[in-house]
Amino acid sequence: MVRHKLMADSVRAAASGYRGAVSGYLEHHGSKKTLTGIEFDSAWKVRKESFPDVVYFSTPGFIRYDTEWHKNSSLGFVSVSVTGKACRLGCDHCNGHILNRMVPATTPAQLASVADKLAVHGCRGFLLSGGADKNGSVPLGEFAEAVRDIKRKHGFCIAAHTGLVDDFLASRLAIAGIDAAMIDVIGSTSTIRRVCHLDASPQSYIASIRRLRAHNIPVAPHVVLGLDYGRLRGEVHALRALSTCDIQALVLVVVMPLAGTRMAHVSPPELPQLAEIFVLARHLFPTTSIFLGCARPAGKYKSDVEVLAIRAGFNGIAFPGREVVSLAAELGLKATFSDACCALSALEPRVEEQV
Repeated sequence: MVRHKLMADSVRAAASGYRGAVSGYLEHHGSKKTLTGIEFDSAWKVRKESFPDVVYFSTPGFIRYDTEWHKNSSLGFVSVSVTGKACRLGCDHCNGHILNRMVPATTPAQLASVADKLAVHGCRGFLLSGGADKNGSVPLGEFAEAVRDIKRKHGFCIAAHTGLVDDFLASRLAIAGIDAAMIDVIGSTSTIRRVCHLDASPQSYIASIRRLRAHNIPVAPHVVLGLDYGRLRGEVHALRALSTCDIQALVLVVVMPLAGTRMAHVSPPELPQLAEIFVLARHLFPTTSIFLGCARPAGKYKSDVEVLAIRAGFNGIAFPGREVVSLAAELGLKATFSDACCALSALEPRVEEQV
C-alpha cells in the first residue's frame, strides 16, 4: 500500500517527528494499523511546547455529571432551539432528535423570556441552536438584537450553532455579539448530499468560516468523525482545509447511533483510525486548542476514545470519564471543570474547580 503524508506545508517542521502518516486508504477503506508510542510522543511534544499543563473538562447542563471531582447544574448552561423541534434537512445521523433535548424559543420575545427565567436560576449562558433550513443555515438572523440585549442584561456567554453562513447572517451574528460560532465541517461532497441532504460542498463550510472571521467572530468548527455511516470519508480533507483558516479552536466528535435515525445501528470508526486522526489533528493545529466534544458513543468505546484524545495532546474533553481524569493527573495535567460548552471552554477557559 502506497502511503502519502497529508500534512499542511506550514506545519511540516512541527510534524517532523510524526510517523503516522494518514493515507487515502485510511479515509476510504479503514486501516488496522495501530499507533506506536513514538507517534503519540510526537503529538504530546507538540502540546507541551505550545500549552500549559492544564486540561479543560466541559460539563454543560444538558447531561447530568456528578462525580467526586465536579457536579454540574442542569440550568448552569443550557441549549436553546430557535426552531423548536423543526429541521428541514432531517440528516440521517440526527433527523432532528437532538433538538428534542433543547429549550424551545422560536421568537426573539420568547428567547428574551427564556433568558430572564434562566438568569433567576443562576444560568450563565446557553448554546443557541436550532434546525437547519433547506440551505443548511440555522435561522438566527432575526434573533440578533435579542441576543445582544440578553448579553448586556445578564452577562451571558452565548455560543451559536450556525450551519452554513452567508454575508447577511455573518453580519447579524456580529451584531448579536456571540462569543463563539460552531459549525460542523464536512470534507466529502458525497457525504454532504447523501447524509445531510444538502446541495453544498466542503468549500461551502470553509467560506462560511471565513465570512464569520471577517466579522471578528470567534470560530470553533466541529468535525464529526464517521459521519458517513461510520466510515471515515473526507475527515482528513476537512482538517487540512481548516488548517488554512483562522480558527480559534477545533472540536472533534464521533458519530453516535441515535435511536429513531437511519444510523441507529451504525458502528463508529475503529479506535486505531481515530488515533491516527487525533495525532494528525494535533500536528496540523500545533497552537490551536483541540477538544473532544460531547458527541461520541457510550460505554468502553467512550472511555477508550477519551484516553486516545489525552495521549494525542488534546486540550480538553466534554463529560470526561473516570479513567481519563485519572490519566490526566498521571500525565501531570491540572484539571479544570467548566459547565460551559466545550467551544467556550476552548476559547476562554473558565476555571470553576481544580483537581
